[in-house]
Amino acid sequence: AFTFTIDKRSNTDTMGVMDAAIALSRQIDEVVVPEIDVYRLGIMAANAGTNRTEAITKTNAYSSLLDATVALTNKKCPLDGRIAFVTPGYYKNIKQDNSFIQASDIAQEMLIKGQVGQVDNIAILVVPATYLPDNSEFLVTHRIATVAAQKLAEYKIHEDPPGINGYLVEGRVYYDAFVLNNKKDVIYLHKSV
Repeated sequence: AFTFTIDKRSNTDTMGVMDAAIALSRQIDEVVVPEIDVYRLGIMAANAGTNRTEAITKTNAYSSLLDATVALTNKKCPLDGRIAFVTPGYYKNIKQDNSFIQASDIAQEMLIKGQVGQVDNIAILVVPATYLPDNSEFLVTHRIATVAAQKLAEYKIHEDPPGINGYLVEGRVYYDAFVLNNKKDVIYLHKSV
C-alpha cells in the first residue's frame, strides 16, 4: 500500500510534471510492478525443482542454458512457452559466447540487431540481478509451474480531500505466488559459485 500527496501549487509550478495521474503511473511502474516481480521470482527460485551451481563465463553461457533445456525436457516441461529470466551479467556472457554466436540463426540476427529475444525456443528476459536470489545467473521456467494471483489492485486519486489543497493518491495491491507441487520440476535455477 502507498499514499502520497501532491499540492496544487507544486503541480502548477512544475508545469504538470507533478500531475497526480503521472505520479501514480510512475509509482506503479517503478515501485509496485518491480516489487511484485521480485516476490514472484523469489517464490519460483525457492521452489525450483532443479538447482545447478557453476560459474558462468563467456565460454560456457550457452551450454549452461542448453543444460537447462535438457533438464526441463527430461522433466516433461512443454517445449513451447518456456521463459528465462537472466541477469545482465549472464546476458553479457551469452552474447560473447562463440558457441552461441555460431549455433543459430537467431544468434546471427543478434549480431545484426544487438539483442537476444529467444534462445533454443526459450524467451529471454533480462532482469536486474537483484530480482533473483544472490549469486543467481538465470531461472528458466514455464507458466504452468506458478500461479501468480493478484487479488486486489486499487488506486485512487482524491482531489481536495479535507486538509489538503491538491491531490491525495492512494494505492493498495494484494498479491501472492504459488508454485504447484507437481510442477516444481519445470523450474530450473542456475547459480554461480
